[in-house]
Amino acid sequence: VALDLKRLDLADLPYLPLLTRMLSNLGTRDLDEVAFSRTIGAHTGGLSVSYFTSPKPQGAAVGGPDDMIAYLVLRGKSVANKAASLFDLAGEMLRSVDLDNRERVIEMLKESKVRIQSSVVSAGNSYASAQLASRYSLHAHVSELMGGLSQYGTIKAALQEAETEWPSLLNRLERMRSALVTSDCAVINLSADERSMSTATALVPSLLKTLGKPSGPDSSTRATTWALPTSAALILPAHEGLQVATQVNYVAKGCPLYEPGEVVGGSSSVITRYLRTAYLWDKVRVQGGAYGCSLGFSRFTGFATYSSYRDPNVATTLDTYDATPEFLRQNPLGPAELAKAVIGAIGELDAPQSVDSKGYTSMLRYLLGVKEEARQAWRGGGLSTS
Repeated sequence: VALDLKRLDLADLPYLPLLTRMLSNLGTRDLDEVAFSRTIGAHTGGLSVSYFTSPKPQGAAVGGPDDMIAYLVLRGKSVANKAASLFDLAGEMLRSVDLDNRERVIEMLKESKVRIQSSVVSAGNSYASAQLASRYSLHAHVSELMGGLSQYGTIKAALQEAETEWPSLLNRLERMRSALVTSDCAVINLSADERSMSTATALVPSLLKTLGKPSGPDSSTRATTWALPTSAALILPAHEGLQVATQVNYVAKGCPLYEPGEVVGGSSSVITRYLRTAYLWDKVRVQGGAYGCSLGFSRFTGFATYSSYRDPNVATTLDTYDATPEFLRQNPLGPAELAKAVIGAIGELDAPQSVDSKGYTSMLRYLLGVKEEARQAWRGGGLSTS
């Protein structure tokens, strides 16, 4: 079940990780946390609430800086004869979980605070990359709010509010759930064999009824307009350093390589993989002494990001990033290296998936508007790299 997050104001999004954790882990009005968890375990193969965000392409071309999708996602699975229980429990998790559990929320917030403090030191490359990308697109800005350094500030503020003004925080969380959990614009995706599908499909109306219809005078047009803040939209040459308690560095650098509307060729996936496994590995990892280095590239945004992991250098690593074009010009790929890069890139595109993963992936492609023809063109571009 996918529910449109754009029914929320942008200011509420930093609290979404807390809300999804509460929905996944707390008890309902009738069952406490342990009893509800045991009921889910007895009747399903798992049930949880999370969120999904992604930049949205313009067909086969790079999307604009504000083009993105964002959904609250409930995922669950069960055997065929437990389908009715799965649907009932899904409705309870979204609608009936009791959010008024101050002690448990404080515990969750303290755990999240410690986890981020630890991960900033151990995985600083991801935070540096997120901070950098957040200047260039709405999706990256939203992702940073919910999973970057900004999330740490939100957690600290929410923890203080939970300890001193719990009704205020509870009201925000209840308001967010009421705005999100409605049958209006809900997307439901089912994966099952042919015989089980008819049974599962027949249960959809009852789930939609449980979700309910939006209420309020403006409920039918509740979707809000998100936009990249003006200060974050200024794309200017800039350097930023973040100080953390570690003796090594995490060095990130990035920029948009394609403009909105331009079509990215599939060969870019081959090139980025080759640079990761050859040039950056040799220069940053082997010669520079870093524990690792990566190059990420999104064909939906046209944005490329370098980042190093546990790196003793800063300036030398940045010079290595800048020298990438010269390396490609002076070192054309040989047949063996090209073949390995192509196989690796295609392997990432067509990785094996379980049945439920295939169904979930098909839903995401539907939400993104990604057609199989565009995927085949991307695949063909990678295979034809020369």
